[in-house]
Amino acid sequence: MKKKDVSFETALRALGSNTPPTPRQLRGLTNLDNDQLAELQIAWPELNANRRAMVADKLRELAENDIELDFSAIFHFTLSDVEESVRLASVEGLWEDETPGLIDPLVILLRSDTSPIVRAACATSLGRFMELAELEKLSRRRHDQVYSALMGAILTNPPGSLVYNRALTALAYVSNEQVDQLIREAFDATDQGLRVAAVMAMGRSGHTAYGELVLQQVNSVLPPMRLEAARACGELGVKEAVADLGKLLDDPEPDVVDAAIVALGQIGGDAAKEILQRAAESEDEEIAAAAEEALEELEFLRGDIKFATPWFDELGTADDGDGNHKHDQ
Repeated sequence: MKKKDVSFETALRALGSNTPPTPRQLRGLTNLDNDQLAELQIAWPELNANRRAMVADKLRELAENDIELDFSAIFHFTLSDVEESVRLASVEGLWEDETPGLIDPLVILLRSDTSPIVRAACATSLGRFMELAELEKLSRRRHDQVYSALMGAILTNPPGSLVYNRALTALAYVSNEQVDQLIREAFDATDQGLRVAAVMAMGRSGHTAYGELVLQQVNSVLPPMRLEAARACGELGVKEAVADLGKLLDDPEPDVVDAAIVALGQIGGDAAKEILQRAAESEDEEIAAAAEEALEELEFLRGDIKFATPWFDELGTADDGDGNHKHDQ
């Protein structure tokens, strides 16, 4: 554990001062024990809404930039803050937390929070638990709890809304006909944001049956669609996309270029390797570095990793579905 730059007492005093606390001072709030957390919970309501929001967002930012900092205990209790931006920062600050107990407050917020932005963040956060559940790393009870909450968000929010789109992409890890239908309906919609979410969901699903559909969108006029289509092609291993992905290395959007490079590394093959080797010699240092990293990906022996989806493949073998998992109570 990394030693704190300042003490908890110093950090607590900084919160109540008249000047904004510095990042160094806020680092004193990492890895709190129960007594320190109790002190903070007493002091927290004394801060005004703007200061609470600023502190929560700074803690989130610090945690993202330094993996040794742990503010999860704080984020757990600030999930119930009355300030929208504090709740949002708390949900996002817990992005690495895979503790099953986090599912309960996330589900409550997804169903009842007054802020669509917070509900959308909760849907995104529940997506990692949906993935864990599909990998049988959570109990069947937890699986059904998360699935029900996300499906409830689909049913109670209009298609194309932020909450709906996030819930759809979170559900993409589930392999059943209902989710497949939702994804295909979203892809056929006129709302472009919903269609982008559908392509993102296709990539997450891991189902190669979506390959032709995502390939169609690689050259979309919409940057967000090109971005998600490139990612999906990589996730699905769409070999037919290699040439088009190579062209995306000249895309005006840096995020699209990065996605195309990563996808080429995931797909592999001689053609992809050749494109990446040329990119690794680019005068653009970021492109060259990304290409080098993708080339390293090609050095690994890649196996076929698929979810059990018997309805997607006639030759597949169905899971017995008894849900007797031992990981989470």
